[in-house]
Amino acid sequence: MTVSSSLKTHLLVVIAGGLCSVLFSQDLLRAGEETALILPDIIVRQSDLLDNDIRNTGGRRLLRLSNGTANAGTGPLYLYGVTPGNGDGTQDVRQRVFREDGSFFERVAGVFVYHAEHNHIHFEEWAQYRLRRVIGEDGVGDVVAEGAKTSFCILDLGVYNRNLPGYRPGGFFRTCSSTTQGLSVGWIDVYSRSLPGQNIDITDVPDGHYWIESEVDPNNNVLESNEDNNIARVRVTIGNPADINLDAYEPNNDLDTVMNLTVGSPNSSNLGPCNPKRTLRNLTLHERGESDYFRFYSNETGGIADFVRVDFDNTYGNVDLALLDSEGNVIETSRTDRDFERISLFEKPEGWYYARVSGRNGDTSEGYRLSINPPANQPPAISTLTPAVGDTRIRHGLDLYLVNWEYSDPESDAAWVTVYLNDTRELNETAEMLDPSLHTNADLGFVVINSAEVKPGTYYVYCQITDGGLTRGDWSEGTLSIVDAGQECATLGGASDCNGNGFTDQCDIEFGTSEDCNGNGVPDECDIENRDSLDQDGDLQPDECQDTRISFHRGDVNGDSNLDVSDAVGTLEYLFAGSTQPTCLEACDFNNDWTIDISDAVSSLNYLFLGSRAPECLDAADSDDSGTVDLSDAIRILNYLFLGGGAPPAPGPGACGPDPVEDNLGDCVYDADCG
Repeated sequence: MTVSSSLKTHLLVVIAGGLCSVLFSQDLLRAGEETALILPDIIVRQSDLLDNDIRNTGGRRLLRLSNGTANAGTGPLYLYGVTPGNGDGTQDVRQRVFREDGSFFERVAGVFVYHAEHNHIHFEEWAQYRLRRVIGEDGVGDVVAEGAKTSFCILDLGVYNRNLPGYRPGGFFRTCSSTTQGLSVGWIDVYSRSLPGQNIDITDVPDGHYWIESEVDPNNNVLESNEDNNIARVRVTIGNPADINLDAYEPNNDLDTVMNLTVGSPNSSNLGPCNPKRTLRNLTLHERGESDYFRFYSNETGGIADFVRVDFDNTYGNVDLALLDSEGNVIETSRTDRDFERISLFEKPEGWYYARVSGRNGDTSEGYRLSINPPANQPPAISTLTPAVGDTRIRHGLDLYLVNWEYSDPESDAAWVTVYLNDTRELNETAEMLDPSLHTNADLGFVVINSAEVKPGTYYVYCQITDGGLTRGDWSEGTLSIVDAGQECATLGGASDCNGNGFTDQCDIEFGTSEDCNGNGVPDECDIENRDSLDQDGDLQPDECQDTRISFHRGDVNGDSNLDVSDAVGTLEYLFAGSTQPTCLEACDFNNDWTIDISDAVSSLNYLFLGSRAPECLDAADSDDSGTVDLSDAIRILNYLFLGGGAPPAPGPGACGPDPVEDNLGDCVYDADCG
């Protein structure tokens, strides 16, 4: 994903080569401890699958789902594309596998493919989505529908577990613009349900209870430490089966399910701080014998007015209430024959709790209400970091954009952020306020805006942070412009597209896909490719855009830096006195022949007394640093070379740097590194 202007993003499989590599890797693993491999362990985070919905489009019914793949291993997942490509839009991929001693080997791992829908490179067949029947209470049945094998741009999008050995703050794989992708230890890549490919076609699937199943790396293309934990499932209800009536907070029938939900997200039973009161309505116990669980946080020791309460109609089924600690142990229960149950939080310490709502003797209940009133909370603060001052431009339907923030909370509560876009810096209730679903844990520090889901226009960004019932917000300083590129960027009418990516050079430069450091209207990579610019250090930036100048070296007159076999190979000191070669051969080289010898003195005398061409740098010819070029400079060189006299003042032979003495001879600056 490109982080500023374009987030470049994710994948086919080379079966024969991959099989050979897998066999080779297995041989290494069989070698035992002497190989000391540190391997990734790729898993699917179950809680991300709970972010799903059903959308009707184009006469089809699609079950959209989010999916997160995390690295819970001891080593990174490191993938890179082999150049050149295969000529068909694909690029073979190798996985770099590391050992504890820092060495590594490489193996074939699949294929990169350029995806026009996302406008970046994907790793093919990274995830497989299936819909399975529920058998009995929780049995896993046959597959009834299946999504296409989905490709990802794999990168360090968020933190999964910073406590894992080998976790690296900041991550390593941070962009989809590169053909190097992967997952660092303790990081996760999450694909939102709104992105292309994140769905299962359920047009012909009957209403009922099902499992959403996600399998990462279904073809076992990558080498990892554990291949048995690549599948995760969550339950989902499709339609309105006659025997059920689910509320908005389902499924929440066991502790593990609730624990893995995102804290504070819409319709999440993992509530977080409730500050000071939270009431949930239209809840149901829809099956006999079931219980509903709700997790919440109390910020301090409870007072006499703090409580948990459930209200219901006893005529249609009796309900019991229990308070559990963070480990799921029952602290207190309320079992009466009234139309409500209440448990006081008086003198209950700060911490996480569960409220459990159960039907008496297996009763069901329709439309009960749960109220949680813990001690009051202190509000968090948030600052919107991007877009920064100015106007950030991205292309509609092509680019993704990261909105970043930082926040503080005096109580370190669990907090979450909702991101809005508006055409003015004023929070309002109009339709101009877009996409309240951009909602995530505040610790993540960013959300991804998919330009395809927002109409073209110029927007201010509003980040709203909530922990419990308290909310704060902050507007971005700069604006985000989503531009309909259309004909503007299409390579029509002979417009130049020197890098062949399907967009004009002008658009590449304007939207940040390519740099143009020299301002000639041509992407830098094309200047280098066409040899219109040099890139001697191989950093993909034209040399003329970089300040490679260094200060003069005493005795160097014109600094042409062309040291080759035709030039002298050392100074007289090196040649005749047996000392080591000077660090800088240009030092004290008056005539710039790349040697320090008597010709330097002769050149100096010729300049002073016979009218020879002046040296290009008079300051370099001032060998005694007197501030003038005269006979004494030649004498100083002769004494140094043949009579054991002291070396010229700093920087003398073997040193580089500026002239420390101020004079009227000017300063010398060269473009070559003499080091």
